[in-house]
Amino acid sequence: MLKDIDTAHAISTFVLETTAAALLSGAFDDFAACVALPYQIEVEGATVVCETREDLKKTYLNAHQHLTQLGVTLLHRDCIAVDFKDDDTIVSTHETRLLSRGLLVDDPYPAMQTLVRGDDGVWRVQSGVYWMQPNSGFKAALLR
Repeated sequence: MLKDIDTAHAISTFVLETTAAALLSGAFDDFAACVALPYQIEVEGATVVCETREDLKKTYLNAHQHLTQLGVTLLHRDCIAVDFKDDDTIVSTHETRLLSRGLLVDDPYPAMQTLVRGDDGVWRVQSGVYWMQPNSGFKAALLR
């Protein structure tokens, strides 16, 4: 595999699109297939570590429920910058917008994710840092 920006961008975009679709549809198994455990989520200095699949499912269900309650129909993520840290690690930044029928339902927020390639050759998210507004309902859902 070429270790270039286009390749890193394609990998990051695929994972972002797959996890976004899974968060909206309720497809936990699709979401979990894109996550490396332990998975660390950091939001405004608070950290959640999902050590097990059960931990991940609890966090996932909180996020899915919040998005459903907001009526989110599109979780749009734009990859802003991405690069290989080494052969098996990609660091990317993206911006997320939560939309319901074309209307923004929360403030857009930037995020940084670290993706790692597993022994099976599959790229998965290992950690995410999210910069949300203090009053963000999605922030509260992730930290429950």
